[in-house]
Amino acid sequence: MAADDSMETDAPAATEEPKSSITTLDGLKKNVTLLQTAVQTSQLRLINRILRNNTPFRRNLRPSILSEAISYYLPQDEPLKALGLAILADLPDDPLPPPPPPPASSLPSTSSSTMEVDKDEKGGSPSQASAGKKAFPAPLFLPETTTYLLLLVLTTAMRLHRLEQAHSVATALLPYLRKQNRRTLDALAAKGYFYLALTQERRSQSLAPLRPLFVALHRTACLHHDEMGQATLLNLLLRSLLADNLIEQAGNLIARTSFPEHASNNQLCRYLYYVGRVRATQLDYTDAFSKLNQAVRKAPADEGRAALGFRREVTKLLVIVQLLLGDIPERATFDQPALRRSLQPYLALTTAVRLGDLLEFEKTVTAHAAMFKKDKTHTLILRLGHNVIKTGLRKISLSYSRISLAEIAGKLHLDGPASAEFVCAKAINDGVIDAVLDHEAGYLQSRDVNDIYSTTEPQQAFHKRITFCLDVHNEAVKSLRYPDVPTYGAKRGDGQGEEKGEEEKTEEELVQELEEDMEDEF
Repeated sequence: MAADDSMETDAPAATEEPKSSITTLDGLKKNVTLLQTAVQTSQLRLINRILRNNTPFRRNLRPSILSEAISYYLPQDEPLKALGLAILADLPDDPLPPPPPPPASSLPSTSSSTMEVDKDEKGGSPSQASAGKKAFPAPLFLPETTTYLLLLVLTTAMRLHRLEQAHSVATALLPYLRKQNRRTLDALAAKGYFYLALTQERRSQSLAPLRPLFVALHRTACLHHDEMGQATLLNLLLRSLLADNLIEQAGNLIARTSFPEHASNNQLCRYLYYVGRVRATQLDYTDAFSKLNQAVRKAPADEGRAALGFRREVTKLLVIVQLLLGDIPERATFDQPALRRSLQPYLALTTAVRLGDLLEFEKTVTAHAAMFKKDKTHTLILRLGHNVIKTGLRKISLSYSRISLAEIAGKLHLDGPASAEFVCAKAINDGVIDAVLDHEAGYLQSRDVNDIYSTTEPQQAFHKRITFCLDVHNEAVKSLRYPDVPTYGAKRGDGQGEEKGEEEKTEEELVQELEEDMEDEF
């Protein structure tokens, strides 16, 4: 605008608004405009795009800018508006240089006197003033806008370490969400449920009091076909049960519910992790390994900070489950730069299991017991003692054609020949080793190793790999997304086709929309 140009000429340094404030303000206006468009056109994918675009600018969002937005976009008789403004008034502004008084074009007030500032006060023409007004959406009082701005208040309070205020916003937002039954509000409502549980945990309180509420909300989400709410609430229930070590109840919940097919990728990763933890505790290591492996593959694979905590926790549990299955994790698992330090105790544990050294295993467990208990893997690690003995016995069986039980007891650090005999008998029964035990003579006789290519093991290995490739292909096909338009504007040959209307998009616009939807999936 000409007015802005003249202002910059008069005082270029004193009146410039900080770039971060302008960026967050522009991002806020863009998201609110996109949210109103999504509600009016019932395009749910636009709401998911808003939530993805929300992360970059909300970390720099100042309470003063958010207060201005709430004052403009929320109706005066909305109780949540007063709550949001009161909480923002108590929050300290970010340590940025204070911006000058915002121009009328930032977030216009509902009064006409403020809206007329753009007219000709600094030399601007009426056409320029009308152009400035068109840059801002009309304040449509929608439940989606109210929920979105209150969620920003909640996240801002959490960012400034005001957990009590954040929890009060989440608690006040819950009855408001339960009164609504709008599909365009499902994704935002799921965020509200998630932050309610998160603030409860951050305040060092148990999720057990919220469990009946989450069960009722999950039942309502199922009746409303709210897939985002179903996935979020199911994960919150599993997290609550696992935090209290209610493994049997968590298993029953998994058996009696089904995860939504079209849920977001991050909720699916969380669900796979919780199911893997439950299955590992229930001794179903094969299913646990499958679920955890899927969670690792679906999580962000970059070397940055994206989902680093999630990848760390899943990788720790995956290493233990793989050891319980009798396999040794690859070295590349422990060499990831972002996870190398946190996986160091698990690398020492893997080394002890691979060598079959029971003393080294016990030493490692004792040295890192505090960390294993914090990771909630200590119980599973204690089960690895039998695997260490089996690994050592397998190496002995391959190295010696005949060996006495006393020597086996010495190499495996067992109590005596009697203990070695029981261990060898169980290993033979489980198929760990192919040998014959002579009780009278007190020795173990290994049998000749057959040609592995004469067995069905190569066929099973190829079948496993082919099945994995087919599963990856099927998941890729299911994840394809197509534009939500009935036609592409092409007329039919018989002249009966509909002409291209204003709502139809060109092929370039459709390609651009699909590319934007595929960015930042997690």
